Amino acid sequence: MADEKSTGALGFQTTTADQDDRDQASVLREIMFIYPDPREDGRLPRVRRARPHGAGDPRPDRHRPAPPPRRRPPHPDEGRRQGLPPLRRLMDGETACLILGARKVSGRWILDGMDFGGDPPAWISDVIETELRPVPSVDVRSISVADGRHVAVVEVPPLAVTPCICSGTVYERVSGRTVRVTEPLRLAELYQRGEAAQLGAEAAAADVATELLRDPDMPGVGEAGPRVVIAVSATAHPPDISARLFSRAFENDLKSLVQAGLMSSDAGIPDPFGPTLEMGFEQSNRFVDVRDLHTYVRPRYWHIRAVWNGTIGILGAWDAGTVYPEHITNELIGPAWRTAIQLLASLGGYGPAYAQLRVEGNQALLGRFGRPMDVISLGRGPSEGPPTDASLEGIERELRRATGEASYEPEDRPAEP
Repeated sequence: MADEKSTGALGFQTTTADQDDRDQASVLREIMFIYPDPREDGRLPRVRRARPHGAGDPRPDRHRPAPPPRRRPPHPDEGRRQGLPPLRRLMDGETACLILGARKVSGRWILDGMDFGGDPPAWISDVIETELRPVPSVDVRSISVADGRHVAVVEVPPLAVTPCICSGTVYERVSGRTVRVTEPLRLAELYQRGEAAQLGAEAAAADVATELLRDPDMPGVGEAGPRVVIAVSATAHPPDISARLFSRAFENDLKSLVQAGLMSSDAGIPDPFGPTLEMGFEQSNRFVDVRDLHTYVRPRYWHIRAVWNGTIGILGAWDAGTVYPEHITNELIGPAWRTAIQLLASLGGYGPAYAQLRVEGNQALLGRFGRPMDVISLGRGPSEGPPTDASLEGIERELRRATGEASYEPEDRPAEP
């Protein structure tokens, strides 16, 4: 053991002893198949937003106090030797964490770190993006220990779309072991499972979008102004999705995200001119109705619906006389899409998401020969995160073409998914 020892921010013993750097292949295997050690109560230990001493937190150990020696989680290599079944929890929708730069010496765990070239997040992201398919959306936090070495905590979400491919080889987790998939039939089953998850998400979004547009009780029915519906669904959800949907925690998220994303910022305006928000329940969903009269003398109405299967649907109606495709995109589609993605994450959805859009121009957005436009249906996905500027620009071009306007795709940029 080295002479110099200290206690790190995560409660592990650290030392300045030299350690041979582990190669990329071993790191990849650990990222693919995480070995979290269940605590004595059977729950999964979690590491959230670890940060080094002095990083803006006067009490660096407040969020994760140092555990007693008997409760220290083992290194992932030790978990592999013991045959712990990590993917059971990952398949159940649990996010797991991997610690890089730890090793066991004489029965004690030490964190003397690894050499990540000075930038652990960039090094780990480069390894993952080069070798793993599909590429997981990992979150990395690093802690400097000594001599340019770091300990990295990697948060890895569950795999939503199978199969999992590392360096061109397909792996799966069976009976506490990580095995290569060599049978063509089994490989086909894994691909079919991944395709079924994608098709299911796309179909769920389409069902909710169509249901909202056809509901006679929705805002804007029979009016001259435009209406937009967007529904998003993730390829995977945690098993307790219904419990999350009807929880107080999600209710708080629902209210705050809708207020931030869909209601005007002119707070403090006295009723009846200020925006109003009403929440309600149905057997299979919960919803929010927003009436916002202070949007540039063009009232907007929103109906936000979170469904038991994890799908988020938002309908927006705009009391406007004449609008153009850029107005539809910037004032309705963009805010609704971004809010829906945030709500989807709050419900625990993970993996690529699919979006279905319906645009009803009515008398405000005219098509060819000055006639009211039919309903326009658009689909997007699979995609990760909120819509990009390129995605919204692509939708605007499609709307322009639907009105009969010439609108060309850029030649120097690939099409958005």
